[in-house]
Amino acid sequence: ETRSNTRQAKPAVEMAYDIHQGNLTLSPFVEAGMVYDFIDELNNDALAFNLGGGLRLSDNETGLNGSLEGNYLLGRTDYTEYTLAGTVTYGFALSDEKGHDLGIVKPFFGSNLNEYGNQRVRGGLGYSFGDLNSEMALSHMMSLADDNDQSDESAIEISLSVSF
Repeated sequence: ETRSNTRQAKPAVEMAYDIHQGNLTLSPFVEAGMVYDFIDELNNDALAFNLGGGLRLSDNETGLNGSLEGNYLLGRTDYTEYTLAGTVTYGFALSDEKGHDLGIVKPFFGSNLNEYGNQRVRGGLGYSFGDLNSEMALSHMMSLADDNDQSDESAIEISLSVSF
């Protein structure tokens, strides 16, 4: 049995382009990122890279949003990872009693699957106000390393991002 208690930093950049079709917006995107392990390195290599891309869609009339994306992790010794992920959200605007905008709340659900049969299910609540985006989620990863080793892992995740 092998276990790892890794702390990671994952800086990334993304480029996207919006295509407007009436109320529907399609946003194809590509991304590149770095994964750096601070402690308990995976496979004795602290640095890896993530390449990905996909398509997001949003309907500003209904508040329905979705995405489909693929990622490839490279740079690990004896390990690569391909992931296909999808997410569905429904956003609705918040306002105070005077009608002032207080942001958008987005409940969401998503799932991803990699080439090893490991599946991650994730759900939670997002909040956006201007360029600030935050998310709190509960995720559960069902791992299948081989027929004798099946393990599950749950996590609470909090993220915060600001566009510039």
